[in-house]
Amino acid sequence: MADKAAQVGKLDIPSDLNTIASYPIAPLQDSPNAALAQAFARFVLSPAAQTVLVKYGFISTTGDATGAA
Repeated sequence: MADKAAQVGKLDIPSDLNTIASYPIAPLQDSPNAALAQAFARFVLSPAAQTVLVKYGFISTTGDATGAA
């Protein structure tokens, strides 16, 4: 798959035309796996997961580039 990565292009969007996406996260109230869902949400918001998300181009929950939640 690494050979395909070289074929992927990147398009920079000017800040005044860019829309920042929002990805709310919360476990469903009637989830059959509520504890697991809550654990996943906590993980996604953790410093470790934020570092991974920033690495792949997401903006951290703190708004800085470190990924520290």
